[in-house]
Amino acid sequence: DTKYQIITAVDAGNKKAIANESGILPNTLSTILKNRDKIVNAYNSSDFTKKEVEDALHMWFKSARNDNIPLSGPILAAKAEKLVANLGNENFIVSHSRIERFKKRQNSMSKSICGESRSVDSAVVGDYITSKLPALLKDYEPKKPFN
Repeated sequence: DTKYQIITAVDAGNKKAIANESGILPNTLSTILKNRDKIVNAYNSSDFTKKEVEDALHMWFKSARNDNIPLSGPILAAKAEKLVANLGNENFIVSHSRIERFKKRQNSMSKSICGESRSVDSAVVGDYITSKLPALLKDYEPKKPFN
């Protein structure tokens, strides 16, 4: 995506200015422009699949987060591979950088899942509070909570 954007920017402007704005070296820009046809073809051929995979992965991600399922990069990559296989596109590659960009866009991969309220039976909690907790607290004074 970034390389394609650089190519379209170069078509509309100055190479040196584009390299400076993009934060890349002039040699890197030359390599990108040398591979222009490959980059443009790859971008155009996989754009629809990227959107489909991204949307499906996003829906699955939200569902997993709502169910308090911890997610990692390898788990996301495996799910994305399955989605790509279901779409039937052998040319689409689920790369580490693609997964990292997805995680960055979601902006919630680093947030920890706290609490297990959905999986705790309230009857068990009530039983614990009435029967086991008093036995654990009997040796402690209420005035000294940090014993």
